[in-house]
Amino acid sequence: VAMSFFYGLGSLCNLKFLLSTKQYEKGVENFENVWYTVKTEDNRKLSYRYGGLMRHLLRNRILVSVFCVLTFLSIFLVVSPALKEIFAPSCVRWMGTENWLVDIGMWLASAVSCIMSFKLRRPILKPETYCRDEYFVDRISERKTLFAFLKSDVSIDNAVFYVKGEKCRGKTALLQKFADDVNSADKKSEILDHKIAKKFSAFYICIHQTREDLIEDISMGLIGNRDLNTCEKISSYIYKASLRPKALLIIDNICKEQSRQAIETANGLLYQNPNLKIILSITEQGAADTPYTLTPPLFGEMHISELARIYNKTLSNQTEQEIIRISKGIPSYVRMLFQSNTLDPPVVLSNIEDIQRIIENQLEQIGNDNRVAAYLSCLKLCYDDAIPKKELSELAQASENQIELVYDAALAREEIFYGKALISMDALVAQCCRKTIPCSKYLRDIYDFYHRMDPHSEIAFCAQLMLPAYPIDVQINMDTLNAMYQKRKYLLFAKLGDLDEHYQLEALYGDISLYNYFRYLYLNSLLHLGKYSLAFSVLHRYENSTTPLPILRDLRASANFEMNFLIIDLHHLSNQFELALGEIEVALASASDLKTEQRNRLLYLKSHCLKHLGNQLDQADDILNTLEIAASPNAMRVKALYSRLAIHLFWEDKSFDYENTIRRIEEIVDKESPEWMHALRHIAHYQWKRTGNAKEALQVIQSGLNSLEMTRWRIIYDFYFEKAEWMRIENDSSPVTIHNTSNILSNYDRALRFAEENQDVNLACCARLGKMLSLYSKYGSSATWCSAQQKILDEEYIKMRKAELEINKAYVLCVKTTLMNQQYTPEFIRYCTVNRFNNLKEHMENGCALKLTVM
Repeated sequence: VAMSFFYGLGSLCNLKFLLSTKQYEKGVENFENVWYTVKTEDNRKLSYRYGGLMRHLLRNRILVSVFCVLTFLSIFLVVSPALKEIFAPSCVRWMGTENWLVDIGMWLASAVSCIMSFKLRRPILKPETYCRDEYFVDRISERKTLFAFLKSDVSIDNAVFYVKGEKCRGKTALLQKFADDVNSADKKSEILDHKIAKKFSAFYICIHQTREDLIEDISMGLIGNRDLNTCEKISSYIYKASLRPKALLIIDNICKEQSRQAIETANGLLYQNPNLKIILSITEQGAADTPYTLTPPLFGEMHISELARIYNKTLSNQTEQEIIRISKGIPSYVRMLFQSNTLDPPVVLSNIEDIQRIIENQLEQIGNDNRVAAYLSCLKLCYDDAIPKKELSELAQASENQIELVYDAALAREEIFYGKALISMDALVAQCCRKTIPCSKYLRDIYDFYHRMDPHSEIAFCAQLMLPAYPIDVQINMDTLNAMYQKRKYLLFAKLGDLDEHYQLEALYGDISLYNYFRYLYLNSLLHLGKYSLAFSVLHRYENSTTPLPILRDLRASANFEMNFLIIDLHHLSNQFELALGEIEVALASASDLKTEQRNRLLYLKSHCLKHLGNQLDQADDILNTLEIAASPNAMRVKALYSRLAIHLFWEDKSFDYENTIRRIEEIVDKESPEWMHALRHIAHYQWKRTGNAKEALQVIQSGLNSLEMTRWRIIYDFYFEKAEWMRIENDSSPVTIHNTSNILSNYDRALRFAEENQDVNLACCARLGKMLSLYSKYGSSATWCSAQQKILDEEYIKMRKAELEINKAYVLCVKTTLMNQQYTPEFIRYCTVNRFNNLKEHMENGCALKLTVM
């Protein structure tokens, strides 16, 4: 019986292998016909199938066939005791042996079958080798930090790790090496935590910094096409392709403008696959280390000594100090200095003041062929991604050997991706290279080449804008800028904005109207990317530049109105409500010939600012009532309706017709629009007021979040806050805990991180107060905890008083009174009564749940 049990278990293992292998083959079938070539140091070419997971496909299929035989053999031997009486006598007569010999043979065959079933129960997988840097310096402490992240418990809160740092910090090589660590089976490695690594399969993806859709880039990196166009499909693919209990997805080369979208995408993937962990590598200056953030350090003496050992060189202390001084510890520059030191004759470092001289030496080494490096450095200015080798060869009219000279000079590197050879150059090296060459000559050639290839090419467009004294047609350029904006090329405008900051968009500076139109689209793009704080700092720079912005008192031209409305909105978004209101009054008073649609937009923004301030809600409601009645576009009417809904819910106005307002919103709103999402927040609030059940409100909010998870609408952070609020209220109203406190705090933190990044003191204040109320039931009895929270509340009150946010000030005083376990003063209750803060008043007088509202 015992042996039969083990035989059966072995059969199940074989069956599991069959099913999992079929699933695996289906998951990676797109790899089958894609090949690439890797050039080794001695110029030999080795062919690999892209996606190393497929390299042993044939071997796996052979194993499947063997296991099929073993499975049937195991099943046969399990039932053999019942068949023995039938077949054994004939077998004995035929073999001329005794029964016991047959029994021994059956037992031996069964044992071998069982052992092989357990030993080879998984497919043979050999993951892709990502790090092909033969001079990689082991960053032991950083790799151990990343392994510690893998060891942590899997949850949404700690399933994302951030690697941040400015360009050329060595983030890419570190992450590629870590992916190889995780996929490695080398138990002798000092770095590799084999016990953890064997639980994970690592996938490394390098995205494009001007790509608007990260899902598309991840799909391209995984399978070479765009078929994996949702988080669900990507998570499912990773699950099928890994065949290990857990998976690690590393997303590299994220620019600061993509960071918010990358975080949202990561959250979407984690929602679909709880056994997934994600590392996001973000190019960002001034990043600080936190428990879930790593900034690779600059090279120091220890790293340089290690690199010298790998290069098989011996360096004096003086040379090490000179390398540190000249390179400033930047890995790309350190590597270049080592490469320069191997030249014949070597570069004498003591005669060099900075890295620029190294670049000049490198270009001198390759002589007339330095035009290849020149084209590459200028292309790097126009286009963040690697350049196809074929295009570079045609553009520079260079041979294979000439391009290889650029590699040898350590100015560039070649990578093979989906069968296409790509050439890339480090950003800082490219920047130094451009200081040595006449850029305008190469930019003109780049523009002509790519314009012939594709008139709508982003490379051609960027090159044209950087060409000095290039004959331009203002209207054509305006149309081109508008076409790029309509295609939602927000990241392209973010890149152009960086070039403008360094005064490199020469073609725009000759015409003020064209330049102002670009600045308007750039600021708008930053708002779409959720970079409010950056947009405001850019506006401050524009206001102090020598090129004037449109005057507020001259709004007759449509372009002038749009720019000024954007400026007023930026002041509103940066919580300068009084300034924004003053500018609105000036615009309304000085421009009598404003169009109705323009006047309505200004009036709505005025009501919105008044809502935030909180002490003039009656005036805000009057404006919104006017806009609701006026013949305005549906989007504006919906805004007026849901804004009035929010005010009257806050007032707890029993005479207001909520049902009719919601019905009118549903009749005219597009259910896929931002206006509908805004309305859902207040519809959820009404459901709670109507039924007294926070669960229904939470369901409404969750339905909105399901639609918002993969958008970049700023409203998603309000939804995270609202979700946390309804979870907290549902917990408070129930005798048992329904929602885990950590999940509630996680949603508050998502909203808080966005609010702090963009200086949204309103949302940040409410999120902090919500966290305190969530923890009060657990820590309210601790005098130490309450004392620490009171200090935070005092700081919040000062911020709210400075921003003149009356509702938030009242919230802070209410929460502080609760934490101090004191009675609400009659003066405070009277203050809330006069200002019609009825939600607060009901909470203080009748103990109703306190719903924090971001007006």
